[in-house]
Parts: sequence; C-alpha cells; structure tokens
Amino acid sequence: MALVCNKSVPLRRLLWTRGIADYSRGHISDDDLKALFEEWAIHNHKHYKSVKQKEWRFMHFRKCFEFVVNGNISQPFSTLGLNDFSDYTREELDVIMGDAHYLTKE
Repeated sequence: MALVCNKSVPLRRLLWTRGIADYSRGHISDDDLKALFEEWAIHNHKHYKSVKQKEWRFMHFRKCFEFVVNGNISQPFSTLGLNDFSDYTREELDVIMGDAHYLTKE
C-alpha cells in the first residue's frame, strides 16, 4: 500500500505539527485527514472525474495513511510515507507492480 518515499512532505508536516503519538491512538479528525488528502492530491497532481470517485480514493488513502502511521510506529528504523500510489487499491498496485499472478490470461 505504501512505499518508502522521500517526498511525503505533507504527512511529515502534519505529523510534526500534531505529534505522531496522537495519530497512533486514532486522534486524527476527519477534517484533518481530508485536508491532508486535499494537500496530497494537489502535490501529486490528482484529478478525479466525480465526487464518487474522489470519495472512493479518499477511502483508500485513509487505509494507506493508517498503514503508514502504524508502520512508522512499529518499525522505528524504517520510514514509510505517502506517495502517488497512496489512493490505489491493493489490486491496482499488484497490476502496476507486475504482481497480478491471480489475474487470468485470456
């Protein structure tokens, strides 16, 4: 879901502002996360065709954000961050990364 990435500036800024411990206990408001998503989308030149698609992508972004925060807390010697794939599904990432072995060939 998330890859190690050096250009995750919005995430770092938000975590430094509020403190990572708050996020590890689930203390991030929907407004803060939506603001981060909007900043991330602008930073990564994301454009969605509809409100429904944007909500779908936000749902996956939220999952990725939680994965990143929990991963950074549990593995202090590595750093995860948000990247341009942070709103993708696991299946989409598998196809992009060439790991879609479960897809049938026609």
